[in-house]
Amino acid sequence: MKSILKLIAGVLLLGSFSMASPALAHSDEVETQPSSGETVEAGIIDLKLTFVEDLLELGQNEGSELLVTNENGAPALFTCPVADKNVLSAKTAIADPGEYTVIWRTVSLDGHPVEGSYSFKVTNNNGFALAPNSIQQCEYISLIAPPPASQSDTNGGGSDQSVFWMIGLGLFIGGAIVALVIFLIAKNRSGN
Repeated sequence: MKSILKLIAGVLLLGSFSMASPALAHSDEVETQPSSGETVEAGIIDLKLTFVEDLLELGQNEGSELLVTNENGAPALFTCPVADKNVLSAKTAIADPGEYTVIWRTVSLDGHPVEGSYSFKVTNNNGFALAPNSIQQCEYISLIAPPPASQSDTNGGGSDQSVFWMIGLGLFIGGAIVALVIFLIAKNRSGN
């Protein structure tokens, strides 16, 4: 009976590790500038995403993508993103008030791709107007598609982590069922 209880405890402990490990597998974004939901003044706006782990720095603006769109999905002017240690940064030039979404994709130093998005609002109380060369527009063609209008903010590629959490939960439940069956069989044998 004690060995069955030890088996059940082992399965539960193993299941808890399998559910916790996906969260440790990616370099989650921990801070954004502007922060999600923040209202900033129109102009040249610094974009900065700070991660827990260092990012892969490939040079020549490779390995990271960034797209800034207005609430209608039209792209704003932005510079190519630069990865430096655990920070991904760029600049955007915005004159029109409204809500803007930053969609990003990068690779952590351990090789895991991470992606996400967040939104912020812009007001134009200072009369900022875009000049022909306000910023050096990024010249690569982004592979990131603008999100549908109903997409909410995400952090660190949540859909990838959801799959891992579901697998972990499935393993945990499956292990618990196997342990319960073994327990019931052992109980029936000892009762006969």
